[in-house]
This record gives sequence, structure tokens and C-alpha cells, in this order.
Amino acid sequence: MPVVNDYLNSMYRHIHKTKTYGQNSARFINMIRLLMEDIAPKNILDYGCGQSRLADMMSEYSNADAHRYDPAIDGINFIPLDKYDFITCTDVMEHVVEDDCRKVVGELAALSRNVFFHISTRPAGEILPDGRNAHCTVRNTKWWLGLITEYFPDAEVIFDEYGNGCGIITWKSVHKYIFQEIYYGIRHIQVCIRPE
Repeated sequence: MPVVNDYLNSMYRHIHKTKTYGQNSARFINMIRLLMEDIAPKNILDYGCGQSRLADMMSEYSNADAHRYDPAIDGINFIPLDKYDFITCTDVMEHVVEDDCRKVVGELAALSRNVFFHISTRPAGEILPDGRNAHCTVRNTKWWLGLITEYFPDAEVIFDEYGNGCGIITWKSVHKYIFQEIYYGIRHIQVCIRPE
């Protein structure tokens, strides 16, 4: 049974029904493609997918059976399988109240040993209907890694956006260093190139 905070979920239901929200995870597709080469998944879950089409993009790349789950969106508010080869959980954990974070990570560990997390480590630009910031749990990378390693001992940070977010995987990837070179190289180029 998925971990769902009914009160918080009702606010996200309202947001999803009234605006475009939760579509940013597709920006990670090139990195996820590289990470999926470690696993060659037959089935994939985009956990907390919002309105994103990331699951479809992953399925096209890998030919895996892809599922979407978001408790705040009708039609995908259930998890179809008991186990998955690979799960993405992008920009989700910061939306979970801190008291439920361990339960959610525990649920993910029960579903798969291979999870990619992207977690924002700053307040959101979105305000919930009750006036709270949409990022209920704003913690640093070290805190998130500590929590995740309680359930995934092999978890490691593959990138840190220093104050903005972090990427964590739960298995030892043979592509980790290649990805870091690409990710940090691109970030360095973006910082160094200034428009005229």
C-alpha cells in the first residue's frame, strides 16, 4: 500500500487539476538512459511522476514495460506491480512531509533495488493552496544520502547541485564516473560561457 498523506495529496490533486505541474523529470532522460545500461530493465516505474512523460521516454529507449504512479492523479494513483527492475523518483521526495520520508524510501526499497533519485534541496517556487511551500522537506544532500542508505546500503551521490538538488542512485554503477564527467563538464561550460 503506497504511503500517502491524504491532506497533502488533496492539495496536489488541486494543483494537477488546475495547472501544468510536475513535468520537469524528462530533463534527466539522457542520464537515465546511461544508468539503465547497468540494469537492462524489463519493467520501469516512474514513482511520483506528476504530469511527466518520462516513463514513456524510458520505455522507448529500453523497450521495457513502463508504468507511471502519482497518488494525486486519477488513473495512475496505484502501483501496478509488486516489483520493478528500475524506478525513477525525480523531484518527489522534497514534496513528502519529513515524518513520511523513511516510509516512502522503505516502500521504494520493497519495490526495487535500483532507484534513481533526483531531490531538490531548496524551497519551491510553487505555494500550496494552504499557503505552505510545495517543498515540505528541504534538507541537504548529506541528509538525504544518510536516509536513503538506511534502506539502500550501496546508495551514492552521482551529482550535487550544491544548494539546488542532488542525484542519488542505489546501486554501484559502472557509468558513475562517466556521467559525472559529462554532468560536471556541462555545468562548468554553462557557468563559463556568458552571453554577449
